[in-house]
Amino acid sequence: MGIFQRKHPLATHFDKQCQKHGNSPKAVGWFSEYTQYQRYIVLSMMGDWHNKSILDVGCGQADFHTFCLQENIATNYTGIDISQEMIQIAKTTHPKAELIQTDFFKFKPHQTYDFVIGSGLFSYKRWHTQRTIKKGIKKMLKMANIAVGINFLSTYTSKKDQQRSLNYFSPEKMMTLALTLSPYVEIKHHYLPNDFTVIIYKK
Repeated sequence: MGIFQRKHPLATHFDKQCQKHGNSPKAVGWFSEYTQYQRYIVLSMMGDWHNKSILDVGCGQADFHTFCLQENIATNYTGIDISQEMIQIAKTTHPKAELIQTDFFKFKPHQTYDFVIGSGLFSYKRWHTQRTIKKGIKKMLKMANIAVGINFLSTYTSKKDQQRSLNYFSPEKMMTLALTLSPYVEIKHHYLPNDFTVIIYKK
C-alpha cells in the first residue's frame, strides 16, 4: 500500500468544515450554540459527573469540555475525533485536555471511562449504516464503567426540516436496540423537537 494512508472521507469533510467555519458549532454541523447546549444539558443528566472520567467520541472541538468547565463540573476529560483540524482547534482551546486524533473503530484505549458520550456521532448518512452504528454503540458500552449517552436526530422531525444527507432515527427502534445491550435504558425526547438522547447504564 506504500507509506501513505488514504484519509477517511469523514475526516476530509470535517477538516474542510473547520477551515470554513473555524471554532464554531457550525463546523461540527450544529445550527446554533443553543441547540448544542441543550444536547449537552441532557447528557449531563446521566449521573454525577464530578471527578469522573469521560470519553467524548467524535468530540469535534471539545465543546462538551467547554460546557463542563462553564458549569463548574470538574471531570477527567478525553476527547477523540477523526478530524485533525478539529483536534488542533480543540488543543488550542484546551491545551491541558487529553485530545486524540483517531478513528474510533481503531481506537485502543489504555483504560475504561466512567461515562462515554457521543453527540451527533452518527448523524451523517453517507458514513454510518445500521451495522456500524450498532457496532459503535457496543464498543462504547464496553469502554464505559457507568453509562453511555448518545443523541440522535429524530424521525419525528417535520419532513420539511429533514435533510437528505442526515440520518434520522426512530426513538422506538433505538430503544429496542439499546435494550438488547442492557436492561437499564433511558430515553429523553423533551428538549428539542428534532432530537433525542439514549442513555444506556451498565447496571
